Amino acid sequence: DSFRKAWGVKSVTAVSTEKFNVLPKVSVMGYFENVYDLNMNPISTTGKLAANAKWEGSVDWQFVTPIGPFYLTLRGGGELSGNIGPEYDYNTKTVNVVDGELTFTPSIKIEGGYGIYKVATFGGYGKLSAPITLIPATKGEWEASASLHIEVVFLLDFEQELLSSSGTLWDTTGSSKALTKAAANGGISLSEGTLSEIDTSSLNDVSAWNTGGSSSLRARAAQDSVDSETTVLDNVLGGSLPMQAEINGKRVMVFQSYINGRETLDSSILMYSVYENGAWSDPQAVWDTGTADLYADMQVVNDQLVLVWQKERDNITGDVEDDSEAVLDAYAQNSEICFAVFDEENNTFTHTSYVTENEYYDMMPEICHDSDDGIVISWVRNNAADLMQETGSNTIYTAKWNGESFGAEEELLTTDGTVDDYVLYESDGKLQTIFVSQSDGLTAVLDTDGQPVDALSDLVMFSKDGNISSLDYVDGQIVCVSGGTLYSYDLSGGAVETYLAGESSFGSEIQYVSGGGKSGYVWSLYDEETGTGSIVASMRTEDGYSEPVTLYEKEGVIWRYISAILDEEGNWQFVANAEDAGADSHSLISIGKAPETGITLAGAFVDEKDVVDGKTGVDYFLRNTGDTTINELEITITLKNGEQITEKVPVTILPGEDVAGTAYVDLSGVDSKQNIQISVVGAGQADVSDCTAEDTVGLPDISVTGTCVENGDDVIVTALLSNESSMDTEVSLSLFGDETMATELTKSDLITVKAGNSENVFLSVKKDAIQYNENDAVYLTLKASVDSGDFDEDNNTAYVVLYKEIPDDNPGGDTGDTTEQQPSTETPGTGTQTPSTGAGENTSEPSGSGGSSSQTTPSASTSGSTLPPAGTTLTVGNASYIVTTAGSAVAYAKNLNTKATAVAVPSEVKIDGITYKVTSIADNAFKNNKKLKKVTIGSNVTSIGNSAFRNCTALKKVVIPAKVKQIGKKAFYNCKKLQSLAIKAKKLTAKTVGAKAFAKAGSSNYSKLKVKVPKKKYTAYVKMLRKKGLSARAKVSK
Repeated sequence: DSFRKAWGVKSVTAVSTEKFNVLPKVSVMGYFENVYDLNMNPISTTGKLAANAKWEGSVDWQFVTPIGPFYLTLRGGGELSGNIGPEYDYNTKTVNVVDGELTFTPSIKIEGGYGIYKVATFGGYGKLSAPITLIPATKGEWEASASLHIEVVFLLDFEQELLSSSGTLWDTTGSSKALTKAAANGGISLSEGTLSEIDTSSLNDVSAWNTGGSSSLRARAAQDSVDSETTVLDNVLGGSLPMQAEINGKRVMVFQSYINGRETLDSSILMYSVYENGAWSDPQAVWDTGTADLYADMQVVNDQLVLVWQKERDNITGDVEDDSEAVLDAYAQNSEICFAVFDEENNTFTHTSYVTENEYYDMMPEICHDSDDGIVISWVRNNAADLMQETGSNTIYTAKWNGESFGAEEELLTTDGTVDDYVLYESDGKLQTIFVSQSDGLTAVLDTDGQPVDALSDLVMFSKDGNISSLDYVDGQIVCVSGGTLYSYDLSGGAVETYLAGESSFGSEIQYVSGGGKSGYVWSLYDEETGTGSIVASMRTEDGYSEPVTLYEKEGVIWRYISAILDEEGNWQFVANAEDAGADSHSLISIGKAPETGITLAGAFVDEKDVVDGKTGVDYFLRNTGDTTINELEITITLKNGEQITEKVPVTILPGEDVAGTAYVDLSGVDSKQNIQISVVGAGQADVSDCTAEDTVGLPDISVTGTCVENGDDVIVTALLSNESSMDTEVSLSLFGDETMATELTKSDLITVKAGNSENVFLSVKKDAIQYNENDAVYLTLKASVDSGDFDEDNNTAYVVLYKEIPDDNPGGDTGDTTEQQPSTETPGTGTQTPSTGAGENTSEPSGSGGSSSQTTPSASTSGSTLPPAGTTLTVGNASYIVTTAGSAVAYAKNLNTKATAVAVPSEVKIDGITYKVTSIADNAFKNNKKLKKVTIGSNVTSIGNSAFRNCTALKKVVIPAKVKQIGKKAFYNCKKLQSLAIKAKKLTAKTVGAKAFAKAGSSNYSKLKVKVPKKKYTAYVKMLRKKGLSARAKVSK
C-alpha cells in the first residue's frame, strides 16, 4: 500500500472474488530501485518483488435433495508465489513488469450437510485445474468440479454430482487486454442424485479390531513413544463419528460400527473401547437391542462419564430405492433417546435405558453444561415425526437423572421453526438454551424465550443460507462459526467478540479442547493439490487465537471426523474417522502427539554493518510451527574451525506466527573470510532439521562514488573508494562507457584500501571515446570489484553523468548558462554531486512514505547556487535528514547518537541557510536505539515510517502529534518498556497504520502501558490499535 500511495500505482485484481466473503491479502517483500538522469530518463532499474498470498474465501448455496434442504459451502482459494522485476515509468506514474513470473495455484474445497445432530453426515470432493501463470500475462482458464456423498442415518447413501464448471478468468491476448469475469460466477448446476442402502460388502465388524498395543504401533518418531498412529479398525462405516472423553486417567471412546449378519437398515451399533496401559480394549456394544444406534453425546458431569444417544426402538424394514419416504418415516417414528453411565471399576456402561418411548421423532440428544443440579439431558422432538422438521412443531425437552432413573420430562421451549443446532446450559439455577432456527427462509439465533439474540444479529445477517456451525458452550460463552469467523457471546455481559485464527479463517466444524495449560480449537483440512490431510489447531493467545498450526498430517487421507483431547501433560490424543482418498474406504485411527517446540527457519544471515554494543546483528526469518508460545530462541554460529558462539534471546513468538527479527551475537573474534552455519532453535526444541542456514562472514565492504572534470580533450573521473570493513582490501576499478557496462574504457588494478579508510583513484578518458545516447547524455559507470567477494555489492557501482546541455531543474524557470559537455559533478549535501544508485545511502522515496522503493536524483546544474533536490541526504548535529521536497521539506532519516536517552525530532530544521519543515520520520530512523527513553516528535510530522522505533527497548514515553496520518509497519514494535502513549492524531485508520505497528509495545509489563486517544475516536481507535498489535491488557482511555 505504501508503495502504491507513494508512486500513484493503480492495482487490478485479475481473478474475480466479489462473491467471496473473505478477500485475498497479498504480501510483497523485496526492493525496488530506479536511477534517473536529470531529465528523468532511467539509467538503471534493479530489484525484485517476491509475492506471496494464501487465501480462502467461501460462497454458500442451498438446494433440495430427496431428503430435504441441504446447504453447500464452496471454499475457493489458492496460493500466489513467484517474483517479478518491476520498472517504474516516472512520466506516466506506472509500473511495468519487465521479467519474472507469478503463479496462482487455486484450490477448491467442499463443506456442507445437515449437521451431525440431525440425520446425515457428508463427504465432499473437489478438484481444480493446474496452476495458472499470472505473469507473463497471457490467458487464464479454470475448470472445477465437485461431488457430494451423504450418509443418511449412517445406513443410507445419497450421492450427487455437481456439473463441471469452466471459464476464462482473464485474457490479455487481444489488443484491448481487458479483464473478463469467470464464466462460472453465476452459480452451480446440480445433476440428479440417488438414494440407496449403503454398500456393506467391504465393511468390517469389530472382529477385525486392533488393540494398538506396542506390537502394532506405527511410530511417527522413534525417539518418542508418545508420537504414534494406530489403525484400530479398517473399513468402518463412512459416517461413523468417533467420540472420546477422559475420566480419572482413562480414555473412553464410542463409535458407530457395523454388525455382520443383520439387515443393513438395522446394522449400525454404538460400540465403546477403553484406552489403558498403551492399548485400546476389545470393543463392546454399549447396549445391543438388535436395532440401529445413531448419534451420541458424551461428557464428564460431576465426576461421572455419561452417554446419551439416539436409538431405533424397532427394526426398520422397506425398500429404500422404491419407497425411500416410507423408510425415512419409519426411522423418525422409531427414534428414541437412550442413556448410560460408565462404570470405571469394571470398564462397562451401566444403567442403559430408554429416556423416551413414543411415536414422535426424538433426536439431537445433549448433556447440560455447567449444571449444579446433577446430570440433566435434553433432546429435540418433532411432533409430526418429520425427519427434516419441515412440518409440525419442534420442542426441546429436558430430564434430570436421580442416580437410578430419570424424572418426568419437562418442556423447555417450542418453536414452529427448525432447531438446526442448540446448546443447553444452566444459569442462576435455571436451564437455558441458545439455538439456531430457520423459518420462512430466514435464519435466526434464538434464546430460551424464542426471541432473537440481539448481540448476534450481525451473525445472522452475514450467515447467507444459514451456514452457522460448531455451536457450543465454552466457559460461560456461546461460540459458533460463520464465514470462517469465530463468534463468542458472553452470557453474563451480553457482549460479542469475533476472532479469526490469526489472520486466517476457522474451519466450519471446530472442536474446543483444553488441558495441560493450553487450549484452542481443532479442525481438519484436506489439500486437494497435494493430496494431504491435516489436523490443525488455532491456539488461545493473550489477544485472541493463533494462526493455524499443523498437529498431524498424512498424504492420501481425509480426516472426516476427529475427536481431540489434551491431557494434563499437554499431549494431544485423537481418534478419527479417516478416509482413504484414493480407495473411498474409511478407517478408525488413534493418534498420540507429544507437545513440542517447533521452529522452521526460512532464512538467516549476518549483517556485519549492524553492530550494537560490540555485538553483530543476525537477521532471521522463521515460523513457530508448534502449539505453544516460544519465549526464548537459542542462536548458534558455528565457525569454520568448529567453534560455536551461542546467544540466548528472549522473545514472544505465538503459535503459527511468522517472525522477522534481529539478534546480536559477539563475532568480534572473526577476522577472516569464512563460511559459517547459523542455527536458530526454540528453547528445548528436539527436531532441529529445519533450523539451519549457511552464510559467509569476514567479507570486505567497498563502496564507490565518483565525480568528473574536463581537462582539454580529456575527462578526468575521480573515484572515491571507501573500505567500511575491518580488513585491508585489494580492489579493481573499471570505468565503462555506459550503464550497460558493455565497453570498458579504462581500468585500475591492485588498489589497496586500508580498513576504515578511503582512497581517491583518478581515471582519464578521451572525449572522443565518449558516445552520447538518445537522451543527449552519457552514463559513465564506475564498477569496483573484490576477488574475495564483497559484503554489500549494491554500493559497488556509481554513475557519472555528462550532458550535451544542462537540463532545466530551476523551480523559478531560470535556465542558467548552457555549455556543451557539461559534467554533473555535485554530490547531494556535500558540495559535490554525483548521480548514484542510492545504494549505501540513507535515501527514501518521495513524501517519506516509508515504502520499499528508493530513488536518487541529482541536482540541476553546476553553475550558481541550487537547492538540494529530493533524495539528498543532509546532516546537521546528531541527525541526518532526507530532502523530500526541494527547499521546503525533509524526513528525519537517522539518529546518529545511538547512546542518547532523549531525542527531539524538530518541527523545522535549518541547513545551509534553508529552513525545512520536518514532515516525516523515515524507515528505521531510531531502530535498535536501545538507550533511548524519551522522544519528542515535532508538530509538522505527518508520517512515521516502517520500524521507525522498532526495538527501542528502553523507550518509555511517546506523543504522536495531531498531524500524523500514517504509521508504518512495526513502527513501535518491541518497545517493551513503553508506559505512556498519547495519540493526538484524529485521522488514523486501519489502512494507514501498518501491521504490528504496536505489537509487543509495553511487553515487559502490559498492564503498565497507558494509551490516551481522542475522545471522539475512542471506539474506532481501540479496535484499530488492537488489530495493529496493542495488547488487550494495555489500558486505553479518552
